[in-house]
Amino acid sequence: MKRTVGLFLLLLFFCPLSSWARQEVRVVDSFVINSQTELLLFFGLNGSFSPQMEQGIKNGIPVAFTFFVELLEQQQGQPLVPLLSKSFRHTITYDTLKDRYKVILSERNDQQVIYEDFARARYRMAVVSDFVVISLASLKPQASYTVRIKSALAKTNLPGEVNEMVTLLKLWDFETSWQEFSFAVPKAIPIAGGSQP
Repeated sequence: MKRTVGLFLLLLFFCPLSSWARQEVRVVDSFVINSQTELLLFFGLNGSFSPQMEQGIKNGIPVAFTFFVELLEQQQGQPLVPLLSKSFRHTITYDTLKDRYKVILSERNDQQVIYEDFARARYRMAVVSDFVVISLASLKPQASYTVRIKSALAKTNLPGEVNEMVTLLKLWDFETSWQEFSFAVPKAIPIAGGSQP
């Protein structure tokens, strides 16, 4: 504990606050495809890791990103109608004894993925793939829909002095703006096991 607090104090002493300013975190590369039965969402985060955050992870502090996904139906001449809202987390921890990183994916029933390389663990934290938005049977043929995506740094419980220091310096805070895109459903949606015209 004292070692961790000491490292943060060194960061505070040697790094001016202006150097902690980070590029804007953004949701990027978002799109949907369909499986035989479900609508699947893919997207990533750009700029979500700062050098200070990476140092904190390597000192044993867990970091979690919360993702928010909304699906809205577009009705001609009407306001968007919300259909669903989902949220999930990616959490990264570092095992200092085994020198490896664990990423927990809550959208996959808390699947744990182990990496020895930090770059791969960081990539997995910031990428969402094959996320099930809704069943194809719930979508209306020839209807239009909008997907909205946002992410924020989740607040984690940290030991007293470290938690106060991180809160004071706001090294960990980010929340993206909503990123959205629209798509149209074809006249007929092929669904496994169902009949097709």
